[in-house]
Amino acid sequence: MRSLYIQTVAFVVVAVLVAELQPLFATNCDTNEIEKACMTAYMFPTEPSSSCCDKIRQRKSCYCGYMANPKYKKFITSSKGMKIAEECGVRKPKCY
Repeated sequence: MRSLYIQTVAFVVVAVLVAELQPLFATNCDTNEIEKACMTAYMFPTEPSSSCCDKIRQRKSCYCGYMANPKYKKFITSSKGMKIAEECGVRKPKCY
């Protein structure tokens, strides 16, 4: 009986920790920060800023979600969008 109680308490503690820590490791896929940081590089013939590249690298895991949205896909797949990603050292992942 005591063993079951300890297992239940341990499970609850782990579940609470996972729920609390998950936002710390989750990637924010909001595009506003990328848009602000990379707009100059997209609109003008200039290299992307370090801030732009940092934002793109931080959100690599969001890429396939962006590609599924027609609003963002046209910017990402444009020659300028591909060039910015290349200059930031980010390769296009395979989206299945």
